[in-house]
Amino acid sequence: MQSLAFMPYLLGLLAEAHMKAGLQSEAMKAVKDAIATAESTGERFYSAELFRLQGELLAQPSFGQPEKAENAFRMAIKIAKQQGALSLERKATASLRRWAG
Repeated sequence: MQSLAFMPYLLGLLAEAHMKAGLQSEAMKAVKDAIATAESTGERFYSAELFRLQGELLAQPSFGQPEKAENAFRMAIKIAKQQGALSLERKATASLRRWAG
């Protein structure tokens, strides 16, 4: 039996690494997989950061989906508030502000 413990977190780290390497499509795949895994396993401690990362990707010209990016940032903020994760809430808020310019 395969354990999925911490898989959303690890996929989030992979997405960040892909983003830094300029591999946007691979980063998006990792984020989508991470969000799906979090939903299926109920392991949501990193969900706010996953949605923030998704927003960062969607805001980039290569994806060009500003409305979806804003929705992802707002979802990240909402989740962080629900979880009382102040640092993740601040990161998501900063991303939204930076993106909204």
